[in-house]
Amino acid sequence: MNFIKGLARQTGTPPTPLAVSPRSPDVGEVIKGFDIADIATMVVVGGLSFPVGYAIGKPIRTPSMWVMGGLGTVAGFLLGFQNSSGKLQLPPSPPPLSLHLNKGSPPWTLTMRWKRWCNRMAYIFAVSMMYLTPVLSFTARLINSATSE
Repeated sequence: MNFIKGLARQTGTPPTPLAVSPRSPDVGEVIKGFDIADIATMVVVGGLSFPVGYAIGKPIRTPSMWVMGGLGTVAGFLLGFQNSSGKLQLPPSPPPLSLHLNKGSPPWTLTMRWKRWCNRMAYIFAVSMMYLTPVLSFTARLINSATSE
């Protein structure tokens, strides 16, 4: 029996090395991985934040414009950073789910899609809270001033 095992080990093909992507890339690698979509996200989110800050900052328009623009630019950078980091950490996207249903779906396909969806929803919630907080505080001040008169 040992002879057969030894013969099988000799005639077997050696395993092929797989390309390993870093599971926790450092900041430099992630920033080097930025593509035009990540930079455009940062520019668009930051660019939209300046006029929104100016529009809702009634008593002090210019400082609120700069603060909101800065927060929007940071939020856009963080979204681009998250996308770039995800591209480095996640395996390549699998074919559409309809192709997997016939051949047996890999177990991670829906999990990775679910994680990406959850990350996007968390970002949308964070950005909406960033924009809604000043609007809600302004509305509360407006209601308080109307009821106190």
